[in-house]
Amino acid sequence: MKHPQLKFDQLVISALALFLTVLFGLYVLPAPGTASAKMDAKAMHGLQVYNEAYSFFRDQHRMLRDRAAREKFASMWEHKHDNDPTLGTEDGLNHAINEMIWSLDQPYDYYYAVKGSSLRRSKREGTVSGIGASFSQKGVIEGIHALKDSGAKVRSEALEELLKIADERPLWVAREPRADEPAARAGLKKGDRILAVDGHPVKGMTAGHVVNDLIQGPVDTTVKLTVARDGSPTPLDIVIVRAKLRTHVVDSTSLSDGLTMIALQNFDSQYSDEELAEAIKAAVAGGGKGIVLDLRSNPGGDLYKVLAIAQMFIREGKVAELILRDGDEEITMIFSLTPDNIVVSRTSSDPSKKPETEIGPRDYPVLVPQNYAVAVLISGASASGAEMLSGALQVNHLATIIGTPSRGKGVGQVLHWIDNERRLIEATNLEFRPGGLPSDGVGIIPDVEVALPDGVDIFASPELDTQLNEARKQALAIASGQKPPLRSASEIIARREELKQLHADDFAQEQMMRKAILDGDFIPDDQ
Repeated sequence: MKHPQLKFDQLVISALALFLTVLFGLYVLPAPGTASAKMDAKAMHGLQVYNEAYSFFRDQHRMLRDRAAREKFASMWEHKHDNDPTLGTEDGLNHAINEMIWSLDQPYDYYYAVKGSSLRRSKREGTVSGIGASFSQKGVIEGIHALKDSGAKVRSEALEELLKIADERPLWVAREPRADEPAARAGLKKGDRILAVDGHPVKGMTAGHVVNDLIQGPVDTTVKLTVARDGSPTPLDIVIVRAKLRTHVVDSTSLSDGLTMIALQNFDSQYSDEELAEAIKAAVAGGGKGIVLDLRSNPGGDLYKVLAIAQMFIREGKVAELILRDGDEEITMIFSLTPDNIVVSRTSSDPSKKPETEIGPRDYPVLVPQNYAVAVLISGASASGAEMLSGALQVNHLATIIGTPSRGKGVGQVLHWIDNERRLIEATNLEFRPGGLPSDGVGIIPDVEVALPDGVDIFASPELDTQLNEARKQALAIASGQKPPLRSASEIIARREELKQLHADDFAQEQMMRKAILDGDFIPDDQ
C-alpha cells in the first residue's frame, strides 16, 4: 500500500502554546527590515524561499481546492514581495511567510524557521545527540494557575519570567535515566536538580535553552552538570559523554493492582509503534488484568503510526475516515480492519471517477487480549493522532476514556521542507473522523470526565494524579466483570455544543496573538 506523507501535529492550549512556540525559536518574532535601493543576493534567495512556501500552500491547502478561492489567494500573495528587500533578513522572511499562511485563519497551519525545523526533524527521526535524561521544571504549572487566579492581566513578560529557572522553579530530572544510556552510567538520578552546566549557573535561563542549547551537543563531547541531590550536603559534579541516542517515546510502569500503565508521548518517532508493541507484549506476558494507556499531552504524529497502533487493539471495525484535498478533488478515505487485513476505500468528489477499494495485510495482529481491561487517559493537550486512536477505541467499545476533553484538532497537515530542507511548512490538507465520528473543534469526550487538581504537577506529585487513580478504578471494575460507564446521548450532544463554543473562543484569542506577533508586539495591551 502506498503511503502519502500525511502528518498530524500540534499546538496544545492555544495561548500558552503559541507563546512557547515563539519563545523557543520555532517562530522568529518579526522586526522591520531595512529598506535598500534594490534586492541583493540574500533578498533574492529569501524571495525564492517565500515563493516555494507560497506555491506549496496554494497547491495543498484544503481551503484552496476551489478555483475562485485560489485565485483570490494568488492575487493577495503571489507577487506581494517581488521587490521587498526585507526578505534578505531572517526576521523579514519569517514575517512574510507567517503573514501569508495565517491569512487563511486556520488554527493548524505552521511554519518552522531554521531552528524549529531542526528540532522537528530530530523528533521525526527518533534520535538526538544528548545524554539520555528527561527534564522538567517544577513550579511552572503552579505559577500559571497563580497568575490566572490573581485576576491580573497576563502579559508575555509574566509568562516569560515563569519559564526562567529559579530556586522555586528548578530544572530537575523527571524520570530515572535508562540504565544503558550516558546519564545513568555517569550517575545522574531522578530528582537531581540542575544548578549549572559546564560551570555556568542556570538560574535565570529558560529550561528550553538549557536543555536544547547547553546540555545537548555534538556526539562524543562532554558536558558537566552540577546538581543538587536530596541527602547530599554539597552539590555534585557529574561529567557525561554525549552520544547519539534513540529518543524513547514509550514509558511502561507495572502498577501494584495488576495493571500496566503505558505512556505514549507522540506518534512522530519512527519507533513509536515498535516501542508500544513491545510494552503491550510485556504487559500481557506478565499476566496482569489490564492496561492504562496514557495519551495525555500526546500531540499526535504520523498517520500510519496511528493506524499501526490501532491494529494492536482493534480486531474488526472502522478506524477513521479522512476527507482530504487532492488537487481540485475532495477524496474520502475510510480505513477499516478485518481480522487479517486493513481495508482502504477511496471515493472522489469527481463523479467521473469510480470508488476504489484496496486491501492489504495488517501491520500488527491484535496484541491486547479480549479479556483485558483498557482505559485510556486524555487531556486538553491530547491532539490529532492521539484523538484518532482514543476516538477509534471509544467508538469500537474497546476502551474506557478517562480525563478531560481532548484538543479538538480533527484535521491533519501535509509537510513540505523548503530552503534546501532548512525550513518546514505544514498546510492543513484534511479532516479526520475517528471511527467515522466528526471531532474537529470538539475533540474526544471522555466516558468519565476527571480533571487534575489546579496547579498539580503529576511528575513531582504522582500520588495526586486523580485521572490515573480514576483510570485504575475503572479498569479494575471492568476486569471484575462490571459494565463500562456510558453517558447519555443528550448529555453528549450538549457537551459537544459547549466544547465547540470553547474552541471557537480559544481560537479567537490565538488570532489576536498572531496579529500581535505580526504587528511586532507579542501580546496586545488589552490581553
